[in-house]
Amino acid sequence: MLLYVLLTDGDLPVWCYALIIGALAYLVNPFDVVPDPIPLPVIWMIYRSSPRH
Repeated sequence: MLLYVLLTDGDLPVWCYALIIGALAYLVNPFDVVPDPIPLPVIWMIYRSSPRH
């Protein structure tokens, strides 16, 4: 829900949209290119880098 609200905000820089879309694409990707423990730090980085609204 938070990612949807951020995507529809319209007040974010382009790099934030790229991070959110990249994270969603990674989560729904059927191919396991990167091992599963890796996404947690990536998701944490995206959460920490998104602006607080």
